[in-house]
Parts: sequence; structure tokens; C-alpha cells
Amino acid sequence: MSYLSELTAHERLTVDNATLDMFTAFENGSDLIYDIWEQYFSDRERKNIESRDLEFIGRILYSVYDRMSNAIRDYHLMLGHYDAPGVQCFIDTAKRAQLTIDAVKASEHARNEMRTAAYDLDDADAIKLLTGKGASA
Repeated sequence: MSYLSELTAHERLTVDNATLDMFTAFENGSDLIYDIWEQYFSDRERKNIESRDLEFIGRILYSVYDRMSNAIRDYHLMLGHYDAPGVQCFIDTAKRAQLTIDAVKASEHARNEMRTAAYDLDDADAIKLLTGKGASA
């Protein structure tokens, strides 16, 4: 039995906006699992599963697991469940990615600033500014 909260239209819209992608992952995953069950395991017809089919089933099940576990992680991130499984690793990875992005942006900015500063310099001074070395004779 399920439990349904009484929600206002605004609350329903908020829940829908916040969880649509997560719900879609579960809905698609559920459909894929049902299709596998129906094709290979239903009572209608039992058949031997060939090795290539086992590999196919394994790939689908792993894909479903991956999408659903990402949706669960996203749910915990959205609600601030900092101690939920996978959340800290995701946060650490995101911090590392942000640091890398900031470093790339800083490097691009520095190159642009140096290039702009070198526009009005004569060649020898531009080479010295851009390379840190004097011009070769």
C-alpha cells in the first residue's frame, strides 16, 4: 500500500520540477526490467537463455542500476542528505572538477591578458613578456 500526501497544486508542481529527471530514470529502468522479465522469465514460455542474450541482459541490468543509483544520489544531493552513500564522493569529485575548471579559466585569462599587453610592444619586448626570455639574435 502506498501513502499519498495531500498536496496543493503549487506543491505538486514543486515536487514534479524537483524530481522529474529522477522519476524518469526509475520509470525507464522499470520498463527495461519488465521487458527483460517478460522476454526471458515470464511464465508464458520458458526458454534457454543463450550466452549472447546473457551478455545483453547483463548490460541492460547494469545500465538500469547505474541510472537508478545516479537518481538516488541526485535525490540525496537535492535534499542535502550529506551522509547518504555516494554523496561525499560526488561532492569531492565536483570540488576537484571545479578546481580544474578554475585553473583552466585562470590560465586562459592570463594568456589573454599577456597577449593583449603584447599588442603594442615591439617584437623584442613582446617576446620577453610572452616567454620570459630575451629575443635571440
